[in-house]
Amino acid sequence: MSIATRKAQARERAKAIRAKLSANPNDFIRNWPGMEPSAVIAGYWPIQNEVDVRPLLKRLSQTHPIVLPVTPRDRLRLSFRRWTPECEMERGPFGTRHPVGAPSDGSGPLLPDVVLVPLLAFTRDGDRLGYGGGYYDATLAALKVEQPSLRSVGIAYAGQMVKLLPKEKTDIPLDYILTENGLITTHL
Repeated sequence: MSIATRKAQARERAKAIRAKLSANPNDFIRNWPGMEPSAVIAGYWPIQNEVDVRPLLKRLSQTHPIVLPVTPRDRLRLSFRRWTPECEMERGPFGTRHPVGAPSDGSGPLLPDVVLVPLLAFTRDGDRLGYGGGYYDATLAALKVEQPSLRSVGIAYAGQMVKLLPKEKTDIPLDYILTENGLITTHL
């Protein structure tokens, strides 16, 4: 069986599991590890049954610059726009949402120091199963070259952890996984 077939089957199982899970958003806020105030944090706008990080982003926006990804139509790497709780949002592909226009502070694109990554399933070692588009893997690979200190934090329900996932050379492991039960340090 090909790796693509194994990943597709794992995605279907993971979607069914995640659809049954929930948690109090305050648990994710409580378990946030804390970052230096100058750290630019890239969040995401939840789609389907992803963990709703909007309460965490709102809290973090009081002390950190927050950016949200813009999913491109013609390449894999995500770009980022500045987000505040009051900013106007627009629809992107795949049901995503992102801030309208250019960053509101006029300073040009902000590169994140920390990237929050949605997922379908994860392993204790930081392997992640996404939707299969490759956007986060391509983005993390490029950002880690530009900013070696970049940290990636998968956001998931604890029940999304599995023992093993099919993986390819292009799959980028996560540094941490934040769940309602706490923070998991992975391969670091």
